[in-house]
Amino acid sequence: MNLLLNLYTEHQILEHVLSTFQIFLSGLICSYILSLILIVLGLRWSNVRKLIYFMVGLLQPIPRIVLFPLLLILMGINDIARTSLVLVGLLFSNYLILDSQFNHLKWNPLKKILKVYKVQRLKILYYYYLRGALPALGSSYKNSVGYGLTLAIVAESSFSNKGLGFLIWKFWERYDMPELYLTIGLVSVLALLLNLIPRGIKWMMVRSI
Repeated sequence: MNLLLNLYTEHQILEHVLSTFQIFLSGLICSYILSLILIVLGLRWSNVRKLIYFMVGLLQPIPRIVLFPLLLILMGINDIARTSLVLVGLLFSNYLILDSQFNHLKWNPLKKILKVYKVQRLKILYYYYLRGALPALGSSYKNSVGYGLTLAIVAESSFSNKGLGFLIWKFWERYDMPELYLTIGLVSVLALLLNLIPRGIKWMMVRSI
């Protein structure tokens, strides 16, 4: 307990947790926005979809962390480069999961029935596409939490003065093992809380029905 209190008072642990969470969340949201843009383009033009899949197959095997020095050179030593690392790391997996679901919805016979009954496009977009993509969205989110947090922490361990990655590297250099393991434990707690978010949303949606 005293060790946790020391982290809170001396090392401002909450500020570091919020910094890591901000980088992770910004990268995650940007990856979803860019994925949806690519999905819309791919559904509209099949050749564009084939090109995107070709690029994904070409770039997917490259470890994302290898790109971090390049991002630092291009964008400078700032949070934009760190957020971009999370974005690049999550983009392909989120795109593949969501694109598969949207492509399934596009060719689902139910869509033809909706057109026969002349359902409004906005209702089709919201009730059919967006709600139909929720299972894939939840699956991609769960896949993103662990890897995205890892990338955010790795990005903060270099050329940074804030974040959980900075603290972990700082304690490692000073050989403060209790503080190091406690900080790693806080990362696990943060990941657990983030994984509970889809369950909370699902519970709220069920209550609203």
